[in-house]
Amino acid sequence: MTVDGHPRLAMPPGLGQAIEATCSGFRVPQDSEIVGRWARNISESSLPYVTWGDYDGNGLVDVGIVLLKEGEWKFIIFNQAPASRYKAAYMRGGQRDVPVTASRAPEGITLRTIPKGKQIEVSGRGQGKMKTFDKDVIELTQLDSEEDIGGGEILHWTGSEYESIDLSGD
Repeated sequence: MTVDGHPRLAMPPGLGQAIEATCSGFRVPQDSEIVGRWARNISESSLPYVTWGDYDGNGLVDVGIVLLKEGEWKFIIFNQAPASRYKAAYMRGGQRDVPVTASRAPEGITLRTIPKGKQIEVSGRGQGKMKTFDKDVIELTQLDSEEDIGGGEILHWTGSEYESIDLSGD
């Protein structure tokens, strides 16, 4: 959805309540916080701090999102259950008192969904080991500097929790 020429997240029913219950005081990034890599990767159809797909394979839309509050950030994956109930299934975060170009800055994180069935190189860039997942997965990339993508990972649902697979080759 676009408002006054700026992309906006159309919050699915139930997600706002789940965010408040899980991490009171955290919110979706505001226009003034869309800086650095986020500003370069925003479009009418894509917001770099949120992605959605059926990550747990139950046929419902789950959401991965970066949330902010004064001095802190969190990346959370909310799995959806019937009746538009969302539950935090994965969470991590950090402090926001770092430069936008620092590797710990949330503005350096970009999220995207890779659809189930698509082959993904999982053993590090250029290493050649390919894997196919039976559910949608989240690719999270992290900016180390203005020019360099420092690392990436795939987050996939194992049936009971999210597992991270490092894509950086380190």
